[in-house]
Amino acid sequence: MTTETADDYQNPEIIPRYSKEGYHLGKIPFDLFYDIQHWYDTNKERIEPEPANIEWFYNTDVLYLTEELKNRLDDRIRPMVKEWVKEEVQLSGIYGMRIYRNGAWLKNHFDRPGHILSGILNIDQDVDEDWPIFMENPDGQLDPHYLEPGDLMLYESQLVHGRETPLKGRGYANIFVHYRPSSWN
Repeated sequence: MTTETADDYQNPEIIPRYSKEGYHLGKIPFDLFYDIQHWYDTNKERIEPEPANIEWFYNTDVLYLTEELKNRLDDRIRPMVKEWVKEEVQLSGIYGMRIYRNGAWLKNHFDRPGHILSGILNIDQDVDEDWPIFMENPDGQLDPHYLEPGDLMLYESQLVHGRETPLKGRGYANIFVHYRPSSWN
């Protein structure tokens, strides 16, 4: 597995660390998870191919979130990020739900400027084999992590992460939320 980063996005050496491990595994609040799953199930007809970016990822679809759902996600996830890093944070982005398809991969990278503390919400998966996300550990090595529906992985966005092993299955749906410390304004 190769480790390549987006040097043109941000310089991770100048971003302070906010936690010992760099990530935290937890759970999406049950009521929020249930509501998102229900919304996903009733809006699947709106799924569309994600614009291709073969340099960074392959074979993904997207389901764009409503503003109401984005606001609800922020209201519930922001306090969890704040508790994790013991600092006030503000939203820097919530993107649509990305649905990875058979053969999909995501190049190892760190996130774009302004995304300092992020979260992956695993909503649904229909896979033949568990599909790891590799996350940089404090020693600079990439460790595999296996998420299940309902899992939430908070992570420091300057850490290299990706899914370069192709997905074996029909779908793997995640929502991504991004924050920055309020002190950065």
